Amino acid sequence: MENIPSDPPTILIIDDDPTNRKVLGIILSNFRIITAPEGETGIRYAEEIRPHLILLDLLMPEMDGFEVCRRLKNNQKTSDIPVIIISAISEPREKVKGFELGAADYITRPFFKEEVYARIQTQLTLRIQQLELQQSEALKNLILSSTKEMFLLFDLDMKIRWVNKAASETMGLTPEEMIGTYCYEILHHRFAPCPDCPVVLALETGISQEGEMITPDGRHWLLRGYPICDERGKINGLVEFILDMTDSKQAQDALKKSEKRLKRSEWELEVRNRIAQTFLTSPDEKIYERVIDIILETLESQYGLFGYIDEAEKNLMAVSLSQNVIWEKCRMEKKQILFPHKSWKGSWGDALKQKRSILSNQPGNVPKGHMEIENAISVPILYQKRRQGLLTIANKRGGYHKADQQLLESIAGYIAPILNARLQRDQEEKQRKLLEEQLATAQKREAIGTLAGGIAHDFNNILFPIIGYAEMMIDSFDLEPRVAKNIDQILIAALRAKDLVAHILTFSRNYEKEMAPVQIGPIVKESLKLLRATIPANIFIRQDIEETGSIIADLTQIHQIVINLCTNAYHAMQQSGGILEVSLKETEIDPKSAAGLHPEATAGSYLLLSVQDTGTGMDPTILNKIFEPYFTTKQPDKGTGLGLAVVDGIVRDHQGFMSLSTELGKGSIFSVYFPLCHGEIQEKTAPKVLIGTGGAEHIFLVDDEKLIVEMLTQMLQGFGYRVTTRSSSLDALSYLNENRYEIDLVITDMAMPGITGDLLTRKIKEIRKDLPVIICTGYSDQIDEDRAREMGADGFLLKPIIRGELAKTIHRVLHPENAESRTP
Repeated sequence: MENIPSDPPTILIIDDDPTNRKVLGIILSNFRIITAPEGETGIRYAEEIRPHLILLDLLMPEMDGFEVCRRLKNNQKTSDIPVIIISAISEPREKVKGFELGAADYITRPFFKEEVYARIQTQLTLRIQQLELQQSEALKNLILSSTKEMFLLFDLDMKIRWVNKAASETMGLTPEEMIGTYCYEILHHRFAPCPDCPVVLALETGISQEGEMITPDGRHWLLRGYPICDERGKINGLVEFILDMTDSKQAQDALKKSEKRLKRSEWELEVRNRIAQTFLTSPDEKIYERVIDIILETLESQYGLFGYIDEAEKNLMAVSLSQNVIWEKCRMEKKQILFPHKSWKGSWGDALKQKRSILSNQPGNVPKGHMEIENAISVPILYQKRRQGLLTIANKRGGYHKADQQLLESIAGYIAPILNARLQRDQEEKQRKLLEEQLATAQKREAIGTLAGGIAHDFNNILFPIIGYAEMMIDSFDLEPRVAKNIDQILIAALRAKDLVAHILTFSRNYEKEMAPVQIGPIVKESLKLLRATIPANIFIRQDIEETGSIIADLTQIHQIVINLCTNAYHAMQQSGGILEVSLKETEIDPKSAAGLHPEATAGSYLLLSVQDTGTGMDPTILNKIFEPYFTTKQPDKGTGLGLAVVDGIVRDHQGFMSLSTELGKGSIFSVYFPLCHGEIQEKTAPKVLIGTGGAEHIFLVDDEKLIVEMLTQMLQGFGYRVTTRSSSLDALSYLNENRYEIDLVITDMAMPGITGDLLTRKIKEIRKDLPVIICTGYSDQIDEDRAREMGADGFLLKPIIRGELAKTIHRVLHPENAESRTP
């Protein structure tokens, strides 16, 4: 399905007359215009670019407009693109022929530009409406195929015309096996519709119908039939929805069994009816309280408790404690409604742990301040032998009898399936919210990845000329030592900026880290030196950086960890000032300590990076959210909420873990643990490259960035090569067609308007199979070195390109026979 355009629509002009193309381009300047000088090229462009409209001339050499129109309309890829014929021929028969071939309109030259614009705008509007309709239809099919409810569409002969995924899977047949058949044939092996079929009744009466059916395997289905009527009320189709009610019926059967047990006496029946009425009419927050009130009234008791077991089956949530009595009279220091599993004690605790009811007419042993308990009955609420909750009543004058216990047990049995259904509903709601949060997080990360890729592409394109010109200046001039040193510093800074592009690629799939055994003390000190210039004087930086062993790490990402953690600490102390303390040391973690530090921690030797501040601290209620992308407690202009999410991702990639200690008003300590290694330490230095001299080969350079074209041209000419450039991939193709044997190598950018570098590479290989091609890109999640070779490219370079790397790659591609033996 084609997307509805958000940018200006694309119009393809196929005309051999450049004047006509130019005039139409001026008239339609607010659209995206692509031109083709003859029919074959126009057809190819239409297949590749998929324009929203085609303007076609009739009189063209080799292939006239009628043949082009015929081929476009017979091609599945282009048949739905509207074609407007523009010609000086005004003969009616020519117009008729054009319409017969599928043209949407026919405009005769000479014409008024307002008329042409209006007619083209009309066709574009119709095209966009067509795309919107296709999108709406696809969305409808997606929704119907996603629902768990079975959905079938019938014609007036009662034949199945469409089924959704749920219906197909439930019936055990493919949609193709079901479409065109009668449902009573494939489901019931009948030769006529079932009696009282809701679909048949809907056809006969013209109104929706409902019915029930029990399948041969014992499933209980609720059937609904609906007529589909046009604007005049005429029925032109039928719809059937089928809902599997088996689970609901089983729950109803369980309720009926509970009802039979409660019918032992009119007294029990009255209690059951009152409780049932409570569940039907009371809001969720009042149900437990009203049920316990009914039980207390029926059993003439003073105190009562009605609670449920949470999803982990570890805590009792006493949501109803007959609060009008207990909460007021209880004088315990700490009142509570949540009772962890380990605190279950006394008769009610034994009832839960042993899953049996307990009656006691002896005074209870209660804590200081608790109301006096003279007697009590505790009954666990069990569903399929699983604890669901607890009913406890206490203080009946004269004590409890066996009949009281049986009544409370019957009430618990009656409540069990209802409570189970409610707890399941609550659990499903929690799970749904969790899935929604996970989906939102995934979408945020995807958005960050997309944004990171775009920024990296543009940033690398900016860095490329800086690095290139700096390298050429160093190698091309006999500079004074001070000037040479300054230019060398520019190059070092640009190379550092190249590495720092990795900062924004933390969430990108294509970021390749340079992991090696390194000592991170120097990079921590360097980061703090950089921070000192931006942190206010009222914040004192204290550092304790020890000489340590090495870890497997990417130094750029270690720099990012320090900057982000220290920036967060600075923001926490921004108003009142304070002390920012950063330490680095080795530490040992034993198995006992590991369990308390972090779920992923294991015993061993670690490098501990600690960032501590004396700022505001954090609220404990938000600690489980601080590593989520976009979550922040700062003002909108103070942060994006990405810092800690980035740090968390980097630490995990380095096989480490983090711990946080914080207290409101006293500050926070972030501790980052990296596993120590014993490899050889690698120091990262600026690359020094020997640049050789090229031959007299002719290099064809294609890039839409003017600054890059100028810089690369100068660099390649400095190597000794002849250079020809083009800033348009379409112009490049035209030049290649005419000069295919005069070129020795093509260097092309990946991201270009019109035809991208990968597609251009394929077309170059079609023009001349042995012509070598090198693809360059600032960043792309659609191409890497392996995929470039699959597309036919002979080399791949990632911007910004170091001069020596460029020379070496060109030499290897031009001279593969001795690429290994000579380094330029």
